[in-house]
Amino acid sequence: MNIFLIGYRATGKSTVARNIAAALGLKCVDSDALIALAAGMTIAEIFVAETEEGFRDRESEVVAKLALGDNQVVALGGGAVLRSENREAIRNKGAVVWLQASVDSVCERLAQDSQTPSQRPQLTAHDLVDEVSELMERRRDTYAAVADFTVDTESLNAAEVALEIIATLSAS
Repeated sequence: MNIFLIGYRATGKSTVARNIAAALGLKCVDSDALIALAAGMTIAEIFVAETEEGFRDRESEVVAKLALGDNQVVALGGGAVLRSENREAIRNKGAVVWLQASVDSVCERLAQDSQTPSQRPQLTAHDLVDEVSELMERRRDTYAAVADFTVDTESLNAAEVALEIIATLSAS
């Protein structure tokens, strides 16, 4: 069994993945952490050294490898499903769950996270609210197309989101 968590940055994918993995006795994998480890750089440093395209190339390699695994909960980077080869790699390899939150919540979480500057590079020339709003809207249809179901993380903590995902998977 694989569970792939997708969604915009700061929707809780990494934390929820750890909760689900612990509850189900599965391995927990964070694609961005694997990319940074292999590169020996932070995500932000990869963006500077190799541009977003270089990062996305690295990401596609990691997603392809992860899709071959089993018994894991995978927190994918916010843009991982933008490339069709990544969507294809995870299709039929496990449940794909889209974690959602409002623009305001995402911005608040990003502002409060001390790792944001090193792990979450700015993706547009806009201020934070405009960037989040624009990219969430641009990615919405892609997330919807690949997800088996959606969980709104707005008013739930990570443990509650994990329980909701587990319950939904158990019922199907």
